[in-house]
Amino acid sequence: MFIKALCNKLSLTNDEFKKVNKTQKTLYKMKILANEGIHDSGKVALEQQGFEVLTTKIAPNQLENYINEYLVDALIVRNSTEVREELIDACPSLKLIAK
Repeated sequence: MFIKALCNKLSLTNDEFKKVNKTQKTLYKMKILANEGIHDSGKVALEQQGFEVLTTKIAPNQLENYINEYLVDALIVRNSTEVREELIDACPSLKLIAK
């Protein structure tokens, strides 16, 4: 149920990000970082909706750098990843945080 709701929420947003880069003719895929992992079926469901799902576990002190370097659009966390105001302010590419 959570993955379906997330897909529905992000699908609206993802259409905004499916822009063709006129100089490189590439399609932009919205990037989702599932920092504490995601069930295979959830990953597949998101990828079928056109999202790129990153499942690399990033240490808390490196999260800001990773999000900014890879231009992560959405962050899925569970219990051990704390998302504070400083992280949100420092990562302008973040559009959605889900727990």
